[in-house]
Amino acid sequence: MILSFYKALMREISSTVILGFIPLDIILHITAGIVLTLLLRKRFRPLSIVAIILSIQVIKELIDSNSMTFTYQEAVADTLFTLLYPLLISTISLIKKYNN
Repeated sequence: MILSFYKALMREISSTVILGFIPLDIILHITAGIVLTLLLRKRFRPLSIVAIILSIQVIKELIDSNSMTFTYQEAVADTLFTLLYPLLISTISLIKKYNN
């Protein structure tokens, strides 16, 4: 029952478009990356944050692989959008570290 609800919810999210061209799925992946980064920032180093978020994302994509709309291209795109902010923060932190 929970899995069927999850699949129905994911299908609805993946088919929803905002402003006529922005998939809700992309917005939610970027938002999840930002929120997780901000929550983990106090306790972990930037590269550890990327590893943690990547692990969460891979598990989520494995669960999504059972849905009817799953494609590998979509999984890669979702992962890249989720990691966009954490990778940016990690890169900035590394540049600051080596410049000091």
